[in-house]
Amino acid sequence: MFKNKKFSLLGLIFVIFIFTACSSNKEISELFKKSKKVNNIQSYVLVNEIDYENKGNVKNQMMKAKLINDKDTKKIIKGRVSVRYSGTANYEQNNYDVIFVGDENKSLVMTKKVDGKESKTQKNNADYNINPDYFKLLDNIYSFDKEDLTFEETDSEYHLKLKNGNKNSKVFDLLKSEYRFSLNNVTEGEVDIIFEIIFDKKTFYLKSIVWTVEYSGNKGAFKLKNTTTYSDWNNVNLDENR
Repeated sequence: MFKNKKFSLLGLIFVIFIFTACSSNKEISELFKKSKKVNNIQSYVLVNEIDYENKGNVKNQMMKAKLINDKDTKKIIKGRVSVRYSGTANYEQNNYDVIFVGDENKSLVMTKKVDGKESKTQKNNADYNINPDYFKLLDNIYSFDKEDLTFEETDSEYHLKLKNGNKNSKVFDLLKSEYRFSLNNVTEGEVDIIFEIIFDKKTFYLKSIVWTVEYSGNKGAFKLKNTTTYSDWNNVNLDENR
């Protein structure tokens, strides 16, 4: 009698788990479907922050960009970008500003300031590219296996998280292609990864991606955290005075 009750309880837990997993997959599928329908924005603001710790050295990169893209090709046609570095070493000398002019010559103007001196260069027939790319990020996300993700809903957002302990190869493919991520001396199987995607609940636009890759072992230790945030979809104003 006792054994039968135990069997029934385990069976109930199993059924609840299967039901929850199926429900989560359905919600993720519905979210992706709605996101794809609005995946034709024409402008956005991007903020991307990287924090890297290795052997006591700390490095921070902050990129801010206002970008306008072609609605059909999704390629950037105009924009302004600033990149700032800080940390325990003299990284500030790498700071720069870029203007994607958007003229018929596809001009790009880059301004760097080193030791208080400003240096400006201009290039024609430039490629207007920014990593990470909003649309390529979404294409990668849509390809993820839904079974590898958890689904959470708040008052204003949808959150998708990589399940604990899961080292999905598609996530690493995204990091390599859109963040130029690479590993030295350690493998993907040796690192710990946290990966979260956030969609705006009202618009279904991609709002944020937060990920961390960390290693601590006999080969050393490092931690890399990246936060990508999007805002002002279809509402960018490239004011030259701002």
